[in-house]
Amino acid sequence: MIFTPTTKAQQGHDEPLDSGEVTRRYPWACRLSTRLFEIASEYARERGIIIADTKFEFGENGMLADEVFTPDASRLWQFKEWAAANEKGEAPEGYDKQPVRIWAESMGIDKLSPKLEGDCRRVRETPVPSDLLNTLRGRYLQIFKQLTGTDITTFQDRDMGLKYMTRPA
Repeated sequence: MIFTPTTKAQQGHDEPLDSGEVTRRYPWACRLSTRLFEIASEYARERGIIIADTKFEFGENGMLADEVFTPDASRLWQFKEWAAANEKGEAPEGYDKQPVRIWAESMGIDKLSPKLEGDCRRVRETPVPSDLLNTLRGRYLQIFKQLTGTDITTFQDRDMGLKYMTRPA
C-alpha cells in the first residue's frame, strides 16, 4: 500500500505533497487512510472486487469529507477480469469514472477549471455521449449490487425510505 497525499490546486488537478512531511505533521491522516483502505479492500475483495486506489478528502479540522470508496473516488476492478488482464500484461476494465476521463482527454476538456466560466461553458457544450454514460451506469449499478448484496432500488426503498426515486432500467 502506498500513501500519496495531495492538496487542491488553485487550478487544474491536485498537487502532490511530500508524504513524509504529511505523515510527520498529520500522523492521523496516514493511519486513518491506511486503516480505512485495509478495511474496505478486505470487504471488497470478499465480494470479488479490487480497490486499486482511492482518495480521501479531509478538512482542515481532520473531518473526512466527500464520497468515500465510490466509483468517483476509487479505481475499482473485478478480480476475475484483473487476473485475466494481468496474465496478458494488459490493464483490466475499470468499474469507475476512468472511461469519462479518457473521453474528456480526447475532447481536450480534462484539465479545465470549474472556477473559470469559459471552462465551465466548454464542458456544458460538450456533453458526454449517452452510450458512455449508459455503460458507466451499468457498471456502477453492478458494483453497487456486488458490494451491498442488493440492487439500488431495493436499497433506496428498504434502507433509505426513498420510494419516490426513479427506477433503474
